[in-house]
Amino acid sequence: MHMERQEKVLPFGTPKHLSTLLRLYIYALHGYFIEVSFTAIWDFFLTTKSWKLAGCSSLWSLLIYGTCGLALEKMSYFLHRKEISIAFRSIAYLLTVYFWEFTSGYILTYFNACPWDYSEFSYNIGGLVTLEYAPFWLIAGLATERIILGKLEHIRWSDDSPDSRVKISTSMSSNGASRGKAKHKRQS
Repeated sequence: MHMERQEKVLPFGTPKHLSTLLRLYIYALHGYFIEVSFTAIWDFFLTTKSWKLAGCSSLWSLLIYGTCGLALEKMSYFLHRKEISIAFRSIAYLLTVYFWEFTSGYILTYFNACPWDYSEFSYNIGGLVTLEYAPFWLIAGLATERIILGKLEHIRWSDDSPDSRVKISTSMSSNGASRGKAKHKRQS
């Protein structure tokens, strides 16, 4: 019986079809949106109980989330190539996020510009990170891998005509079902 060798297909690769600057922008906006949403919900349930759901963030967060997203992208691709388990990848993402938050907070503190202070939390490190957020950062790291990185691989930016197009490629799942196709035509 002849068995064909099948190549292991990674769930995604490095999104080479989008520029680094565009991916930085996507990660920055995604992180910023999640932070504002998280702070609104956190404040609602734990402090204000206000239906205004007024979340907050800082413009520094755009740079922090954007660069951290690029780092998680590279790390995720590397860990997938090495066939590292999801449990280990989750811990690696969590540690990376904490390193990024601590380092960026430390640098911003030097310029008196750090917009967060976790000193009131029981398990904080220098007021720059808090271990109470570990479950949320763990979920955020996995969501970044599974949702954001997994989808960015399928987006193509095509500028081959005066009216640029963003295309999302169609792929077939293992059961043959189409995942859909979307095109957006940018009008001049």
